[in-house]
Amino acid sequence: MISVVINVKAQESKIPRNQIEVSYGFYTTSHFLGKVFTTMKKSIGSGRETNDTSSYYDLWKSKGNLNISYKYRPLKKLYVGLSFICDFDNAVKTNKNGTNFGISNFNLYTIALEIKYLYLNNKIIQLYGFLGAGYSLTFNKEFNDLKFFNGQLTPLGIRIGNKIGGFAEIGFGYKGVANIGLSLNI
Repeated sequence: MISVVINVKAQESKIPRNQIEVSYGFYTTSHFLGKVFTTMKKSIGSGRETNDTSSYYDLWKSKGNLNISYKYRPLKKLYVGLSFICDFDNAVKTNKNGTNFGISNFNLYTIALEIKYLYLNNKIIQLYGFLGAGYSLTFNKEFNDLKFFNGQLTPLGIRIGNKIGGFAEIGFGYKGVANIGLSLNI
């Protein structure tokens, strides 16, 4: 009985406890919301004639985002961690006639707590999902230093590799609809 307990503990201690990830994602929450608000403003309009010079921003142009994450594995199928995300956006200022007034470049920064659950975990392939909640902000006077709570729901992720691996995720939120990257298990 004692040898079984020691053997189980020895196997658990071989499980890598730390994971570092670097990834690139696209079509994040900010891109989605920017597009929705722009569409609403274009639909509603200002009620003025066609010589209307009121302006708005089209937020649909993006260079994607860079994600850096650290996760700790307290249990065999569970990781908890922290992510930092920098979302690179361009906003085109235009009026309802389509005249462009210029482009505003800004970065949206998010820091978030995440919980990742492994559905399948063998030596080479991991299937997982995760949930994250964080706070996003930008330092841009044109957008009144935008700040808001943000989240990520990723029902499906796959990681291939052992110590060093590549991964791809599908979800919605601050990391984007699709996110790909590299990770290191320590």
